[in-house]
Amino acid sequence: MYSWCRNIILLMFALPLLSYGQLTPAQRTNMDSVLTIIGSSNSDSVKIANLQYITQLTERIEPEIAIKYNFEIIQLARHMLKQNNSSTDSIVSLRYASAFMSIGRCYQYFYLNNLDSAIHYYSKAEEVGKEYNHSQISTACLGNMSAIHKSRGEYDMALELLDTVLARSLITGNRVYQATAVNFQGEIFKEQGNFPKALSKYYDALDIYEELEDQYGISITLTNIGNLFTFQEEYQQALKYLWKSANLDLSLGDSLGYASGLINIGGLYSDILRLDTAEILYRDALEIVEGSGNLNMIATVLNNLGQTISSKGQINEALPYLERAYELRVQIDDVRGQASTLTSLSEVHLGLGNNAKAKELGEKSLAIAKEIKQLVRTKEAHRNLYQVYKKLNLFEKALYNHEYYVLLNDSIRNDENTKQVLRQEFAHQARQVHIADSIEAAKRDEINLQKLRASNADKAKTEMRNWFLVGFLLLVIAVAIYILNRLKITRRQKSIIEKQKTEVDNAYAQLGEKNKEIMDSINYAQRIQNAILPPTSVLQK
Repeated sequence: MYSWCRNIILLMFALPLLSYGQLTPAQRTNMDSVLTIIGSSNSDSVKIANLQYITQLTERIEPEIAIKYNFEIIQLARHMLKQNNSSTDSIVSLRYASAFMSIGRCYQYFYLNNLDSAIHYYSKAEEVGKEYNHSQISTACLGNMSAIHKSRGEYDMALELLDTVLARSLITGNRVYQATAVNFQGEIFKEQGNFPKALSKYYDALDIYEELEDQYGISITLTNIGNLFTFQEEYQQALKYLWKSANLDLSLGDSLGYASGLINIGGLYSDILRLDTAEILYRDALEIVEGSGNLNMIATVLNNLGQTISSKGQINEALPYLERAYELRVQIDDVRGQASTLTSLSEVHLGLGNNAKAKELGEKSLAIAKEIKQLVRTKEAHRNLYQVYKKLNLFEKALYNHEYYVLLNDSIRNDENTKQVLRQEFAHQARQVHIADSIEAAKRDEINLQKLRASNADKAKTEMRNWFLVGFLLLVIAVAIYILNRLKITRRQKSIIEKQKTEVDNAYAQLGEKNKEIMDSINYAQRIQNAILPPTSVLQK
């Protein structure tokens, strides 16, 4: 069973495919506003900056639009660079190189899948980056091109480019580039059947990623090491690394990384004939990747799911999965993947009694595997053709393919190869213990998929309850603040009223005293008057 390993090309090499479709109305309005700014501006610098914003907005959603505006950036940048303005040349040339690189990504990843065009534009970006001393873009483009050559089985060219990436990253001190290139070299050596050298590269990369505390890089490398142990049939070791990687992806919120972990673990369970568990893992992974637009991952899950269903004896049900996987792999020019899927399709047609079709597909798979010098694919193709020729009573050809299958299988898993792999493992453990979890812990982490689904459902419910509780608490706090505020206002008003009442009472008391004083004065004057004047009766006489 072919387990898919995540590409080692991180953000330094290419943006991962996250989405594909159409701009939302809000994004479309935003883009129209930016285009209005571009149309009204007389500054080429302003136009380039805003055009680059549009390409970043559209590259992963509507790549055709991104390509169109990247070409406009290229034209404007060329015009500006001819003017030799030292104050702007650095920024303009960077955007010039970035535009070529963005076009390359569109052709490589975002549903255009024209790898020759991708290489052409990456080469352009690399030349511009080199000319204007933008080493990161230049090196990243070499990394992207190496990924394309690897997917085509052109390993010598891929390794040559990676050597250049390593040399440049050593000069610039870019440790992330170093780790990524070394990791990718390990992938190539693994596919060529040189497992000890592959494992050595993986451990070198892991050392760097751990030094940098790069969790994504660590996860990818753990996956690669786990897959290598799967190929070596060291399943307990493989599980330890694969689960470590998958759990790390889950903690990072990397859904595609987690899906790739499920795919790899599913491949392991398929190898040990725990087919029901493998199928559940693959279906869960397919549910995650279907909406991602990542054709490589979708094709891989479909291929592995088809193989697993076929191994369970459900041949008719397996055929549509494998046929769709093959169509996607042709679409994205994944030659290595085509060889694997053709072998699986040949096996299915043989099971259905379509012997001539099985022979045609099997021979095509072997031709591709030999052409790209992919040892594992070649071995599987010979194994399949042995069964096909035996069914057709072509015993001489059957024997020839069986002998080659045994020879290649022994070459890949010979004792010395296994010993070297184990020595690499022990040497690394002596240098630094990367995996603290025991095999028992890995087994305890083994997925019971029904529990996983229930756990996910419970988690969603818990999150909903938590959000409801947070909302309720916020409402309570808001009401409490309102009530406290009203109480504060009421107290303030009461204080004012009491103060006013005191002032009124004081004024009233003062008024009473004044009134008493006035009355006392009047009475006093009255007495004086009475004392001076004779009585009224005398006056009347």
